[in-house]
Amino acid sequence: MNSSVALGALHDLAMSPDTAGAALKLLHEMQVHQVELDLQEEELRRSVAELESALFRSVQLYDFAPAALFTIDRNTVLFELNGIGAHLLGFEKDAVLGRAFDSLLEPASAQALRDAMTKVVGGAGQASCTLRIPGHNGAAQVLAAAVSADPGGPRFLVACVGH
Repeated sequence: MNSSVALGALHDLAMSPDTAGAALKLLHEMQVHQVELDLQEEELRRSVAELESALFRSVQLYDFAPAALFTIDRNTVLFELNGIGAHLLGFEKDAVLGRAFDSLLEPASAQALRDAMTKVVGGAGQASCTLRIPGHNGAAQVLAAAVSADPGGPRFLVACVGH
């Protein structure tokens, strides 16, 4: 039943002396319910604004952290990285998303990363390793890395700082 039909039925009830009292009571209940809905809507809007603010802050913290941050899956495919991470790899962010992170590392480092991921899957809260990224000028960048499970899903978080 749509609202105009309901209001018409309520009006008809209010016009009859036998049902006017019940109609007024029903109208009052509807008004109280509308006020409750308005308050709930206001609270939802406030909650959405708070969540949007928290999300923006988290994105800013992630993107401008002083460490290289990467989100990878079990095949080391890059899903997310921050600006420092892209800079360390020597690429724009979009150029490496979807690529295997371990393909950007020296072979021994790729194995060290996979070993750290295995430890995390095995129950270690976090595992550390050293990663070497081949430099464009021939000198590798050496990074201390911490690998942990992504609380948001079946991925891994990798945080790296210069060694």
